[in-house]
Parts: sequence; C-alpha cells; structure tokens
Amino acid sequence: TRCLFLNNASEGVGFVGGSLTVDHATVVGNFYGFFASASSGSGAINNSVVTGNTYGLYRSGGVSFTNTYNDVWGNGSTGNYTSVTAGTGSISSNPLYV
Repeated sequence: TRCLFLNNASEGVGFVGGSLTVDHATVVGNFYGFFASASSGSGAINNSVVTGNTYGLYRSGGVSFTNTYNDVWGNGSTGNYTSVTAGTGSISSNPLYV
C-alpha cells in the first residue's frame, strides 16, 4: 500500500503464486509494471498509476487477476494490458507528474 516501484530492470511488482494485492502504488519505468504469472493464485492492483513501463499490466498462466480504478498509460509498444483488460473505473491518461 502506498508504494513507489521505480526503474527496476525486471518487474516493478512481480507475482508468481499465492495472493497479492497492491493498492495506491505508483509503478513507473520498469520492464514489467505488474507481472502476474502462475498456474494458480490471485493478484490485484487497485487505485494505482502504472506508466512508462515496457509492459503495463501483464498476466500469463492460470492466475486470476483483477484491476480497478487505475491509470494505466504510456506503457511501451507492447501496450498497457497484456492478457488482461482494463478494470472498473480504470483510465488511460497522462498523470502529469510534477
């Protein structure tokens, strides 16, 4: 909760099983913004800003993944969402960092 994940060479947030919820985070400048890859488990990102990553929100495998009320914007040529769709209340708008 209320974390900054900045300029990591791999995942800003990496999830490979179990259960994980990220809330009110800023995830910027990583290879994967939020990476969820597992055969089972559940991951969630809510009320967060995910920008400037190579991949924004990325899911593979059988993991359950939810996202709500996020700003997912400007994430590389691979796009903002990979194998996941924008959740309830999510937008894609420049957050205009100061």
